[in-house]
Amino acid sequence: GGGCTVATNTVATIPSGTYYCPTYRIRNNTTLSLGGVVVIYCDTFSIENSALLNWGAGAQSSNLVIIASSGATIGQNVNMKGAVYAPGANVTMENSSTITGMLVGNVVGISNQYTVNYDPYAGQNTPAAPYLGALADAIDWRDI
Repeated sequence: GGGCTVATNTVATIPSGTYYCPTYRIRNNTTLSLGGVVVIYCDTFSIENSALLNWGAGAQSSNLVIIASSGATIGQNVNMKGAVYAPGANVTMENSSTITGMLVGNVVGISNQYTVNYDPYAGQNTPAAPYLGALADAIDWRDI
């Protein structure tokens, strides 16, 4: 019933593997690299303001997938490479964030000055996750 929280201002590497945590929360100003292929299963996922997840030289969007059954929130000024897969839930991306990979959600809400660099190979190296490239077509798109 608990959650997993990465503390504010943490700099760390997530070891290669498959993880489950009901609530997965990455706090402000955190930098997380990957030690290989990473799959995170959770009910809710949040990455807070000014955090970096799988970002920088050598980071590949194909090595990360986050599967969130109840929703995901990407805070302001976040930079991330990977796939966020929440087909039955809402995904929210806030101001000035950049995602290289893909966002899959029942409803995807994106705020001001965002960048989504679509990568059809996002999450592809993660054997526990579905191949997400076939899910990349937008069914409905409206700028609000």
